[in-house]
Amino acid sequence: MSRWFTQRTTLSDILQVNYSAILLLPRLGIKLGFGDRSVAEVCQQYGLSSVFVITMLNCYTFDNYEPDLDSLDNEAMRLLVPYLVRSHTYYAEERILT
Repeated sequence: MSRWFTQRTTLSDILQVNYSAILLLPRLGIKLGFGDRSVAEVCQQYGLSSVFVITMLNCYTFDNYEPDLDSLDNEAMRLLVPYLVRSHTYYAEERILT
């Protein structure tokens, strides 16, 4: 595998490297049941920016990953607010209240 995940990396391979990334997927709007499909294939299914999703997965997995902010276009940034809302809900309703 390359140093970082790419759009061709399968989500199952990502979860083998970092099983806790399974908590990130619902916040990105991705449901379980993706099989051996690549990040690009799953993002196409959900209408998500694969650049944004792969950036988030790399940031979540690798401490020394520095995203290329120039590669994040308006489409990618449009996904940031729903991600933040889902993250807030997750922490407020599931982590803090339990």
